[in-house]
Amino acid sequence: MNEMITRLSDIAGYAEEKEEAIKLIDILKHYDLYKAKGASIPKGLLLSGKPGVGKTMFAKAIAAEAGVPLFEFESIESENGEEAIKSLKSLFAKAKKNTPSIIFIDELDELVSKDSLAGLDDGFESDYTRRALKTLLTEIDGVSSSDGIMVIATTNQKNRIPSALIRSGRLEKQITFASPSLEDREAIAKLYLDKANVSGIDPKSVALKTDGLSCADIKSLVNMAIIESVRTGKELSMAMLSSLIPAIRFGEIKKNRGEDGPSDSLLYHEIGHFLVQYGLNGEIGSLSVERYGDIEGHFNHEEDEGSRSKSMSIDELLDSVAVSLGGIAGEEVFLGKRFVGAEDDLGKACKAILSAFRSGAFGFRFIPYYETGLGRSFMTSLEVPGHSRDDMIDEKYHAILDEKYALAKSLVEKWADLGRKIHPVLKDRGSLSKEELEVIVSDYNTLKKGGN
Repeated sequence: MNEMITRLSDIAGYAEEKEEAIKLIDILKHYDLYKAKGASIPKGLLLSGKPGVGKTMFAKAIAAEAGVPLFEFESIESENGEEAIKSLKSLFAKAKKNTPSIIFIDELDELVSKDSLAGLDDGFESDYTRRALKTLLTEIDGVSSSDGIMVIATTNQKNRIPSALIRSGRLEKQITFASPSLEDREAIAKLYLDKANVSGIDPKSVALKTDGLSCADIKSLVNMAIIESVRTGKELSMAMLSSLIPAIRFGEIKKNRGEDGPSDSLLYHEIGHFLVQYGLNGEIGSLSVERYGDIEGHFNHEEDEGSRSKSMSIDELLDSVAVSLGGIAGEEVFLGKRFVGAEDDLGKACKAILSAFRSGAFGFRFIPYYETGLGRSFMTSLEVPGHSRDDMIDEKYHAILDEKYALAKSLVEKWADLGRKIHPVLKDRGSLSKEELEVIVSDYNTLKKGGN
């Protein structure tokens, strides 16, 4: 069966990346014209980004739109390393006979890893990696700028690609694919909903609920919803689609908790996260105590965090520490004791504080030297006599945790009555959407005003 041809129109969002791709397509499509004017085709393009963002689709779309042959390197296991190197040489030989053309190497870091070159992997694999890199460099350098051959490679980890490969004259052009923005996710949702002839679902609503998901994730989400709709005989709705998001996000199937249902410690843990977020800025998101694999529950404030992360203020970043600690605060306020299972929350809190340190939020002396390119001698000069820099960082670190936990606890105490209103509904239903929580909060606030 012939593989379906991918076009740029099959890829939603990523407007800037598409513009760059269109330039390369034009060069390949009108290669003779560019060559006659003395221009040379870029030898290589590296597409980097997390899995599922569409790197492979972009590479194949460039070849399809340009109407040129694409010669794809088939990954070969390391025990067949010699065959892999022969295959690499053969690929370039075929491409040279069919110019202009594209050589496509998916997951380049699996073929030539900087880690292996540094000797982190011993034995045959490291030797194979060195020979594969040498072969690839030799073949790329053996391509004349007027030969009309472009190497397109993808990687999930750009930092693993040897610098020798990404200098000028080799993989000189690079496009980095971030996780899709709010606008990208809306376009992606619309594309796949339209392809499936699904109406009545607002792509913007899907986008708001899928922050952090990749293009492939959103495609899978729509497909899962269609399957569920057919299986149950129910109309595909936003509620059905929303109910499937955790399975995509966590990569796990939903688990039954049995007759007893969720524990109070889990219920109040998740409610604690919600109350802190709501108490800080009035944001309302979805809330769930449903179990997916080892994931016991989750709170999502359904904001486009990915698109605003770099513009987030230090205050907002540190507020996120309080939200992360809200689960522990919920347990203590409502049940009078703490329970195990907050490792992930503490990890998020610690990561946020480290980001604040790295951003210089508390002064340069609090930037851990081992997290930057700054030399130890420079940082040593900032130490306070009789008080080591590590002690200063440690004290500041724990002071922030204590301060933000106190804030989280105070907010949970302030909104405890709202938490008690949410508890029985959440226990009964297992999950509450943003819209369902908005009703509960509105009724609570109306009742509270009436009581005053």
